[in-house]
Amino acid sequence: MTTAFFFDTVMEEYNGDFYTVTLTNQLWQKRYLPELKDMIVATRVKHVQKLSSENLSKSNGSTVKMMPIESYRNIPDLFKKRRQIKSEIVSVLEKSENIIVRIPSPLGSYVCSVCKELNREYTVEMVADPWFGYYYYGKWQGKLLAPVMKNVTKKSCKEASNVIYVTKEYLQKRYPTKGNSYGISDVVLDSSSVDENILSRRLDRIESGSSHYVIGLVGNLNLKFKGHKVAIDALKIVLENNNNVELQFIGGGDPNALREYCRNLGLEKNVVFKGILKSGAQVLEWMDTLDILCIPSFQEGLPRVVVEAMSRACPVVGARTGGIPELIGLGYIHEPGDSKKLATDIVNILEDKKLRKEIAEINYKKSFEFNDRKITNERLSILKQVIEDKNERIK
Repeated sequence: MTTAFFFDTVMEEYNGDFYTVTLTNQLWQKRYLPELKDMIVATRVKHVQKLSSENLSKSNGSTVKMMPIESYRNIPDLFKKRRQIKSEIVSVLEKSENIIVRIPSPLGSYVCSVCKELNREYTVEMVADPWFGYYYYGKWQGKLLAPVMKNVTKKSCKEASNVIYVTKEYLQKRYPTKGNSYGISDVVLDSSSVDENILSRRLDRIESGSSHYVIGLVGNLNLKFKGHKVAIDALKIVLENNNNVELQFIGGGDPNALREYCRNLGLEKNVVFKGILKSGAQVLEWMDTLDILCIPSFQEGLPRVVVEAMSRACPVVGARTGGIPELIGLGYIHEPGDSKKLATDIVNILEDKKLRKEIAEINYKKSFEFNDRKITNERLSILKQVIEDKNERIK
């Protein structure tokens, strides 16, 4: 039994294999294949002569086949090349018994509409709120697209046979379904890598004090909805209280526009662009050097980086977006784009050792809710139920 998985991202194709930062073959083997057996992954692709980073991992394998949607590069293609894109989608569907579509994305919603037209059942993985991602994108086109994407995403969820949400309540309320509804985090932590001394080391670090503080933000530099400029604006305010604070960005993308933004604010010495770090140990080791992780995103589901930071007993501040408040509570939440409130939260945490210790302990304990065995078993149980329900309906 083959399952098609549609996901609107860009993989790099090199010598016939496909490489990515997050959708690794290990992820397929652990989260999906124990129940789905064989998969076809359909997404965008960039054919390269050399991989852009040594931190990319192979995605395809003996039980994971890639069928890129070659005609689709950007949103206008959905209108200019609609016939070709539909033909490629149908080719994938014809080779698949089960269909999973990760949304929000323009491609994902189009796949859902094609499934509906062909009377094919599909399951949605609902991972973020598109309204915020588009509305706060930074261009007028985004504000026009926001209500459109909200409505097409609502339709995709409403008509799905199953929707697997990454939040407990937020996305379920915003994008309800007539089908079966499940809530399960798409973030898991490797319990085998848990170090019992993480919390004590963090508390010792806080107690010892420091004259230099580091704030971190994770996200592709080309994605405006990640809120890099909000963090930079907040840093400008923070430096009025303490001039020994550094903001570090990790993630791919072109840094030139943000470097120029920093120069115009006189912050070029306080903002560091570290590039891509390999998911796993490299990111966790970097988080151990942080005093605060900052998530000023305009769009999120249940962000993995927040859970990873919590597992390192690292304080986190974030926007009232998606599932972020479900993770870090309401005390250190700012409205999307509110750099002043973000700066206030950062200053309050940095200036209060006792508060930092309390947050570190709370975050560390909460991270245990994302034990990989527990969540992986729950996810596989959901996938098993989805398949059994479908088989029962078609008898």
